[in-house]
Amino acid sequence: MLEDVFAGFMETVPQRLGFRTSGFRGVALEKALGTIAEAGYALVEFCMEHPDASSYSGSLSGLGVSSVSYHGKKDSLSVRERMIGSSISKAVELDARVVVLGSPLSSLCTREAFFDECSRVMNMLPRGIRPAWEPEPGTVLKDLPVFGELTDHLGPEAGLNLDFGHALLDGLSPAAAVQLSCGRILHTHIEGIAGGVHQHLIPGRGDFPWKAMLRALDGIRYSGPLVVDLFELPDAPASYVRASYDGVLGELGVT
Repeated sequence: MLEDVFAGFMETVPQRLGFRTSGFRGVALEKALGTIAEAGYALVEFCMEHPDASSYSGSLSGLGVSSVSYHGKKDSLSVRERMIGSSISKAVELDARVVVLGSPLSSLCTREAFFDECSRVMNMLPRGIRPAWEPEPGTVLKDLPVFGELTDHLGPEAGLNLDFGHALLDGLSPAAAVQLSCGRILHTHIEGIAGGVHQHLIPGRGDFPWKAMLRALDGIRYSGPLVVDLFELPDAPASYVRASYDGVLGELGVT
């Protein structure tokens, strides 16, 4: 059981727990949102990679929106620019305050071209919406040190989506990852990780240090979303979604 000092932080976890829609590509978005809500999540990360995302105007099944996101790491720069514009428009439509963005594969784009893209993003964003870039191994924005260079380029409004599993793959403990984030964390991704392999697992599987993550976030009084990131869901994903919800609460000692 965690120490009493974390009790207030723990009590807020269920209200801040979300799930991404990107893993539901083979499921109608309305059904996916219902599945997420029925599993117990309070939030959804509305991913533009879902085939229904751009045109969707239905109910969010009572879910709050943690963010609108677009990663597009295999997309060309021209496609990325169009999709980022669509993501920002959808964020305005859904009243999302954060747009989570990934970067292209390092084999497809130079750092200079990506930094230029990010500068254009800063000019596209309306007041009240902030970007949160996500470092990921194998992409141009491969780790937190590169993110630090990006923020030097962009200025104080550039935010971070910290995927703790990605940081662990880079050899960083949750505390070290939070320290390198320089106070820019707007949004987080969480998942199980095992044996240093970049495969997102149901929380509770693998060797991810969940309680250390909680201590690190509590140390900076983080109060934003905690979003489960499973991008390879089976054809019938409901049991995986629910198992992830139960896994997070179990690992964090929340009842």
